[in-house]
Parts: sequence; structure tokens; C-alpha cells
Amino acid sequence: MEINKEQCDLINNQLKSKMRSLKINPTLNVFINFVILFLVGIPVLLFAFLGEPKERGFYCNDDSLQYPLLNSTISTTLLIACGISIPVVFILVVELLRDLPLDYDSVFICKRRIPARLAAISSSIGFFLFGCACIQVVTDVTKYSIGRLRPHFHAACQTNWTSVNCTKDNHSLYIQSFTCPNTDHHVVRDARLSFFSGHASFSAFTMIYLIVYLEHKIGRNQPVLLKPFIQFLCLLLAIYTSISRVFDYHHHWSDVLFGFMAGATMALVFTIYVSRLIPTKLRKEKVTEMTLNP
Repeated sequence: MEINKEQCDLINNQLKSKMRSLKINPTLNVFINFVILFLVGIPVLLFAFLGEPKERGFYCNDDSLQYPLLNSTISTTLLIACGISIPVVFILVVELLRDLPLDYDSVFICKRRIPARLAAISSSIGFFLFGCACIQVVTDVTKYSIGRLRPHFHAACQTNWTSVNCTKDNHSLYIQSFTCPNTDHHVVRDARLSFFSGHASFSAFTMIYLIVYLEHKIGRNQPVLLKPFIQFLCLLLAIYTSISRVFDYHHHWSDVLFGFMAGATMALVFTIYVSRLIPTKLRKEKVTEMTLNP
């Protein structure tokens, strides 16, 4: 049975009215969101302070673990600070300057009126921070479960070659039981967290999320090359952050590749299905087309 345009609009309006009646109290909604964000952040803290990676051995002739221990070109602190602050600043500026859709209304939280624009800013930043926490959890679970040795493992471990049975006759021997002379537990533990690269996954997620956000939130009322230029800089920053882990000998190339792919995939999933950055008009047209042509 075919459905005409008027019947389709009637069905959509009925669905909207039902969804409004099912809306959770705004105060409870904010509380639940904060609780979820807190719960997602707990594993990150547990891994950072209590996590112990799987202890893997090494082959005597594995030259990929013989690189020197160097300082990071981009430290973890700088990565987190820039990875969060740059998108948040852009989101804040864009949300303050853009015209809000007609379906954005003010909300009341604890009997206080929250302007629609402030609600939009909070929602946009909240989605982004939730995604940052999720990609970090995925990265930590992978790192600690696999326990791949970093390229500078022997330098970090300060391997005592006289205590392991690595001679010319058995250079291909796999050494499983050994003790690192280095008493700095943090350095030794970190040397077992190579796969996949957290710098690559986090920078890819934050920058690609920002690229998609800018694509769908900024119109064409600005210099035509401004938006592509900003997006190019974001991508360049993510790529440079990723490859720096290779030339700093903190990761194998495959760690960086998989980390970048994981971050990019998570960013696309979040922008499409979580924060729903696809314009509302396009979603309505798709729903209408599917309804009219079952």
C-alpha cells in the first residue's frame, strides 16, 4: 500500500508527539549523562594506576627491540591538552556564532532556565568528551591485553644479556622468563604497551571528529578555503603526532597504523551515530523516502 505525502507527515508528527511524551526530566537527564561519563572514565584511571600488561617474551635475534630510549617529541600531557582543548575551543566558537536550528529549545534544570545556546554547547562538548573517554578505554584494554614490547624495550628494561641464554648458537631462541634489572617499574611497564599507539588513536579521534564537526556545522558564508585549510591542519597534526611515535622509537609502524585506524573509525562512528552531526534535513529526507518507498 502506497502512502502519500500528507499521510507521511501525519505519521511523523504523531511519532514526534510520542517522543516528546517519553522525554526524561532534563535534570535527571543531565545527572545520568554525568554518571555515564564518570563510569567510562573509571577504567582509564584503573589502568593508569593499577594496570599490569601481559608479560611477553622476546626472540634473541629480534633487532626491532634494540632501539634507544628517547624522549617523546609530543608528550602525553601535550597530546591530551591539545587533543581536547583545540576541538573544545572550535566547538565553543562555532556554537556561539552559528544560528541554532528551530527545534532547539531552552531547558529547565533544577527549576533554572538554561538558554538553548548553552544547552547546545554543553551537548556538543559532552559528546566529544564522551568519545575521548571511549577511545582511551578501547586503547588501554588493547594495550594491556596484548602487551607488545616497544622498539626501545631492551633499553628500558636494561636487559642483562649475560643472564639470558642468547648466544650465537641459539640466537633464534625465544626467551620467556627473564627479569629486567631496571628498578623503575613505571618505565618497564610502559615498555610493554606498544600495541596499539595511544598517541595515534587519540589524535586521530580528536582531529577527525573535529574535521567532521566543522564540515557539518560551518556553512559557506566564509572564505571558501578557510574550512578546508583548518581541516587540513587538523589532519596534518594527527598524522605528525602518529608518525612521531615511529621516529621516537616508541612504537612499531604497525602499532601506529592500527591506532590511527581505530581512532578514525571511532570518530566516524561517533559523529554519525552518537552526536548525529548529519544535518537534520538530510535525516528527514531519508526517513520520508524510506516511508514513501517501502
